[in-house]
Amino acid sequence: MLIDEVVYEQLIEYMANVDVSRRIFPVEFRNEGDSIKIVKEGAWPDATEIQQSSEVPIVQPDYVEWTEIYKKIGYRVQITHEMITDQRWDMVRRAARMAGQQLGLKMSIDVLKEAWGTAGIQTHAVSGHWGGAYADEIGDIADSIGLLTTKNYYPDILVVHPKQYAQLAAMDEFIHKDKGGDIARYEVGSIMGLEVITTPMMSENNFLMLDRENAGALFIREDLRRANYTEVTRDLEGQVFFIRYREAVIAPSAIVFGSGWN
Repeated sequence: MLIDEVVYEQLIEYMANVDVSRRIFPVEFRNEGDSIKIVKEGAWPDATEIQQSSEVPIVQPDYVEWTEIYKKIGYRVQITHEMITDQRWDMVRRAARMAGQQLGLKMSIDVLKEAWGTAGIQTHAVSGHWGGAYADEIGDIADSIGLLTTKNYYPDILVVHPKQYAQLAAMDEFIHKDKGGDIARYEVGSIMGLEVITTPMMSENNFLMLDRENAGALFIREDLRRANYTEVTRDLEGQVFFIRYREAVIAPSAIVFGSGWN
């Protein structure tokens, strides 16, 4: 019972504090099948004027459809009988925290790689190393917003590495998020109407900007399943945690991957 109560609560808490995947892509839960059909869309054509009684032309983007098998990630926490009976609370909690962090970070890097790897606006060159003498961070962000709005997308998320967050946080334009309540540790503030989230899983000296509602989706087939087990001959008790999901970009043009400085 000690493992169940301590490990699960601590794992959920620490996974939520580092898992930016669910903040970058909206979650879509699925309850059947071992795979998901994904449709990636191109740019939407403009509406056209038509004459009375004329046929309305078909205007829709090009679609690419493919099927992906859900990926499965897992983490195992194993505790000796003595650790339980001797009430070594710190060791039990630490094992749970590390399990939660690693699961959350794994999902985060998968979503981030999918987003920056298939971004419609790739490696947008910026002014220079943020925080450097020739950098224009506000100009870079404004330019990226402009690139997305010209595609009729409206960005609301800016993802940065902690080093770039430190540089943005020192600017007058940065609005720090209130740290009260249940705010996750990666939710740090906003700038120019964009929510800024930070994670070490984001590549350093780069940033990701996107229209969250339209850019992609995180399809979750099975969310944090737990399996208990014992090894009698070794006097061990443990739990294994699993998550099944598949991340996907739906609209590449709704994403900017900013890079290009030394």
